[in-house]
Formats: sequence, C-alpha cells, structure tokens
Amino acid sequence: MSGDVVVELEWFVHEQKRYESADSADVDNIIKPLLDGLCGARGIMVDDSQVQSVRCAWVDSYDYDQEQVKVIVKYSPDEFLSKNNLVFINMGEGLCMPLNRHIPEHLQASFLSIFSSMLENRAYLVSMGASYYEAKKALSVQRIFHKCRLEDFSVMELVEIELELGLENG
Repeated sequence: MSGDVVVELEWFVHEQKRYESADSADVDNIIKPLLDGLCGARGIMVDDSQVQSVRCAWVDSYDYDQEQVKVIVKYSPDEFLSKNNLVFINMGEGLCMPLNRHIPEHLQASFLSIFSSMLENRAYLVSMGASYYEAKKALSVQRIFHKCRLEDFSVMELVEIELELGLENG
C-alpha cells in the first residue's frame, strides 16, 4: 500500500490478566510494534507515516492463556505498488519516487521524466510564493517518500538510473 491507511486493532486478552497481573502490556505498548511489523519491504505498507489514524481496544477473551490481535487495515485499492522489482528513486533533497523496474525501460525513462517535471513545477510554484498545499497540486497522486523512511528498500540516485537507462541527463 502506498497511500494513506487507517488501522484498527482489537486485542483479545483475559480481563484478569489485563487488570490483576504484571503479565499484560498496556494498549499503547502494543500499537507501535504491530505498526512497525506492517511496514517495510516485507510488510504491507512502505512506512508508518502513511497511518492517518489508529483505533486500538482490548476485548475480554475468556481464555487466560490465549491472546490474539485482530488487525484491520483500511486503504484505497488504487494506492498500491507491486513489490516486484520495486526501487525508490532519489529525485533530490531525499524525496524518493517508487519505480517498478520490471516495466520496459522506455516507460521507466518516461516516468522519471514526468516525476522530475512535476517536482520542478512544484519548486517553481513555491518560489513564486505558492503554499505547500497549492504547489502540491503539481505532483502526481503517487506519494513521495523521504529517503529516511525507506531503510530496508532499494534506493537509487536519479543520476545512477539515468546512466543505466542511457538518458542524456545522466
């Protein structure tokens, strides 16, 4: 998933364990590890910065020794990336656009050109006094991710892929 998501967590734990022992975590302590487990190259989201809201509740399970968590992730099916040969291209200033390398090279080159043009247009609008939100309209609906949020994904520099694709700018 590459767009915004809403996460709902239901934690099933016995009431006595929850209230009368030190064996149970607090609700706020189960959220972060679960969100982290959903992210990254082996997860279903790129990064937890995509999470717009989290709802977490514990539910009495009646079975003292059995705990489980039900995770529901709500997302737009249009905001999806295939992990097949996925790489992120650092377009400058740490802003990375996703690119699937399994598509034909001439389309990869076209997408890079389009991404570059959109970022240049946004920078121009900002330089002319447009707000972030006004200038954001120059970008595609595909989310840009900052390089610091892609630690277990492959990231290529723009110049590197331009050279590989034989583009004049590289």
